[in-house]
Amino acid sequence: MDEREAELREQIENLAKSHLESGDATGWFDELYKAADGDIDMIPWLDLEPNRFLVEWDNGKIGPGDGKRALVVGCGLGDEAE
Repeated sequence: MDEREAELREQIENLAKSHLESGDATGWFDELYKAADGDIDMIPWLDLEPNRFLVEWDNGKIGPGDGKRALVVGCGLGDEAE
């Protein structure tokens, strides 16, 4: 992790703590994505590709899907969306 990413993660951690202290445990996500304004570098956990575990499940490598649906909670920009 480079210095810029470390600073960004610290800012995000402070944002999350602030929301948590005010009783809004998840509000920081909306604030972060709005502040990023489309700049993917502002969201350090984005991979810009589907979650590999979801892909493996969908391909039958991790248990049978058998036509079932999947929901990815907190999927960032929706890289898993179809």
